[in-house]
Amino acid sequence: MIKLANAQELGKLYHETFTAPNKKILDRIKIGDYVKVATPEQVRFWVFVTDIKGNEIQAIMAYNQPDIGGLKYRDPITVNKDNVYDIHVRVNTAPQ
Repeated sequence: MIKLANAQELGKLYHETFTAPNKKILDRIKIGDYVKVATPEQVRFWVFVTDIKGNEIQAIMAYNQPDIGGLKYRDPITVNKDNVYDIHVRVNTAPQ
C-alpha cells in the first residue's frame, strides 16, 4: 500500500504558498474525474476515479509511476479525499 500525503494538513501548514481543495469542492468529485495526489516526498501523480464511498475514493493509475512502489498504468489505488491536491473534471474518457 502506498502512503499518501494529506493535502488538507499541508494546506494548513503552508497556507501562504499552498491551497488544498475545500470540502465543498472535494464533495463534487465524481466517478470519471481525475484527481491529483502525492506521496509524503511530494511525488505527485494523477489517478482516475472509479468509485466513491464517503471519503474513500477507488481509482486506477492514469499512467506508469515506477518511482512510487512500481505502480503501473491502470493499477488500482485507494485514496482519501484528504489526499487530493487537485481535480480535473470528467472529460467523458477513461484511460484506455
